[in-house]
Amino acid sequence: MSETHKALHQAMMKMQPAMMAGMMVKDADLAWICAMIPHHQGAIVWPGPV
Repeated sequence: MSETHKALHQAMMKMQPAMMAGMMVKDADLAWICAMIPHHQGAIVWPGPV
């Protein structure tokens, strides 16, 4: 696994708990929004190459 893949995997594992917590909201639309917030926050803070 390349260093880029390792960094991406670490970033994804870091945001995963928050995304899954968001999916516990009963309203499906709200659950999706709550899951996407940490997803996009992770994308913003991840310093890896695109």
